[in-house]
Amino acid sequence: MKRLALLLILSLLCGLAVAAGADFALTSYQSAFEIQSHNSRQMDVNFTLPEFEVSEEAMGDQIYHRIHIPGTGTLMESGMPELPVITTSFAIPHQGGVNIEVLHSEQTVYTQFNAYPLQQGGELEAPKAFQINNSYYSSGGIYPSAAIEYSDPMILRDFRIVTVQINPFS
Repeated sequence: MKRLALLLILSLLCGLAVAAGADFALTSYQSAFEIQSHNSRQMDVNFTLPEFEVSEEAMGDQIYHRIHIPGTGTLMESGMPELPVITTSFAIPHQGGVNIEVLHSEQTVYTQFNAYPLQQGGELEAPKAFQINNSYYSSGGIYPSAAIEYSDPMILRDFRIVTVQINPFS
C-alpha cells in the first residue's frame, strides 16, 4: 500500500513538473506580443523577439546552426532552413477587413550562419537520407519571403479572429 501511495505521489510530481515546463514554454513567446492600444478601428501591437538560443550541429563536412525559442514551431518545408515561427491569434471586430502595417522594425545580420535544413520524420523513425534543398542553399535567396503572414478572418466560438505568424528569422 505504501508503495502504491509513493508511486502515485511520484507520478503526480512528475506530471506537475511537465505541466510547469509546458506552461513556461507557452508564456515565453506569448509575452512577445503586447497590445499597446486598440479601438473599434485599429489595434497597435508591439512584438519583441523573445530570447533565443543558437546551437551548432555538424553534418558531414558542414557546420549548421539551429535557432531555438521555447514553445514555438518551425517552418515545415523539408530541406529548407529550419527556422522558428511565432504564431498568435487576435480577436477583431465583426465587420471590416484586416491590414497589417509594420511601423518600426530592427534587423541584425549574422555572418557565417548556415541554417540547419528541416528533416521530416521523428527521431524514432528509421534513419533517412539527409535532406537539403541544394538550389536554395547555393543561391542564397530569402526564406521565408515575408516577415509577417496572417490568415483571413474566421469565426471561433462567436469571435472573429485572425491568426498572425511572425517569421523573425530569414
